[in-house]
Amino acid sequence: MITKSIISGVVLHARPAGILAKVVKNYKCDIKIKFNGLDYNAKNLLVLMKSCIKIGDCIEIICNGEDELEAMSVVEKILLDEKD
Repeated sequence: MITKSIISGVVLHARPAGILAKVVKNYKCDIKIKFNGLDYNAKNLLVLMKSCIKIGDCIEIICNGEDELEAMSVVEKILLDEKD
């Protein structure tokens, strides 16, 4: 299991939450986002939108499973809104 705390670079409204949920469904590991004391399943679009994460919020990403390192990198990139 790996965890990482970051400052969100996105507001998790429909589009970015949809991108995140779609991308992380390709990973076998469990991926959760912890915010305000609650855990949110990053593979579930509606749950992500319910989190109300905004730019500047401190969040924790938790990945647990066989492809956790790769998943962490991708999730972090999306939540920091880094462009290729």
